Amino acid sequence: MKIKILIIISLILSLFLFVAGCKGASRVNTYVIGRDPTWYPLDLMGKQNNVYGFSTDLFQAVAKIENLLLQLDSTGWNQIIPGLKSGTFDGALTSMTPTPMNEADYDFSEPFLSLGPVLIVKNVSPYHSLEDLSEKIVGVSTFNNSDELIVQKVGTIVIKPYENLSLALQDLSQGKIDGAVMGKVIAETYLKDLYRGQLRIATPPLNKKGLRLMVLHRQEIELIEAFNRGLEQIKRDGTYRQLLEKWNLSN
Repeated sequence: MKIKILIIISLILSLFLFVAGCKGASRVNTYVIGRDPTWYPLDLMGKQNNVYGFSTDLFQAVAKIENLLLQLDSTGWNQIIPGLKSGTFDGALTSMTPTPMNEADYDFSEPFLSLGPVLIVKNVSPYHSLEDLSEKIVGVSTFNNSDELIVQKVGTIVIKPYENLSLALQDLSQGKIDGAVMGKVIAETYLKDLYRGQLRIATPPLNKKGLRLMVLHRQEIELIEAFNRGLEQIKRDGTYRQLLEKWNLSN
């Protein structure tokens, strides 16, 4: 009788451990990610839906490679941080740039969409960097101090401020200035529509601004590591470039 009881107890314990193990394994690979579909406070020149679709496809591609279940939940921009802190979200998509100050509270992935400023020049010009524009005139937005600071690092550049960046590109196309610096998405929108064949982007993004996956500091580190691995893989195999082109986010 005692042997039968011990066998029953052993079977029950084994079943319990199996179920618990299955739940634990499921929890490791399942994540809820908060995402604000307006991407506030970014100015995406009407491409909010493009970025939304791009991020959806990109996370699906990464999830497939890394054997993850990634659920992207729409939420208001002001609910991202509270959602992370309350545990509603395991991670969130953010335009916050990693700094020593915010990295004390959050961990960030590599950017999955670069949004930093780029240099625009005439298509026939020989310029390929800000340094090439020494003693030349470069237009920047009066409302974006970070872009102006980047240009100021080349102390010999003459900075011309513009309240409207479309006027900067108009002056550039007419040869009144030698270059213009503005956000990558804004630049690509103008160059595809109004200045195709006249102007070109001469540099990669000039700072680390971009969209990233963010988690609370020292929590869900495995999610960040898996996402970075998957992102690197889809960049190597060409999937990333295809997604940029699909969603009209590549010049």
